[in-house]
Amino acid sequence: MQVGDLVELSSAGSKNQQNMAVYGKIGLLVQINKDQYPYIVEWYGVDTALSNHGGLSKNLLPCKRYELKKVRSK
Repeated sequence: MQVGDLVELSSAGSKNQQNMAVYGKIGLLVQINKDQYPYIVEWYGVDTALSNHGGLSKNLLPCKRYELKKVRSK
């Protein structure tokens, strides 16, 4: 996975309660760090009422690799 990829939650990421605010949304991978949650994703279409849930700040949410998958065109 590279910076600039469109991503969505994987099935494992969908089961995680911290990701509830971005369930069913599409995000853009904007940064990869060497932290505990290395993938920083900017999510689109997020409900602002849920934006503070799970550490989501300014539509950015840090994730682990297993929580994400690339968006496939249909």
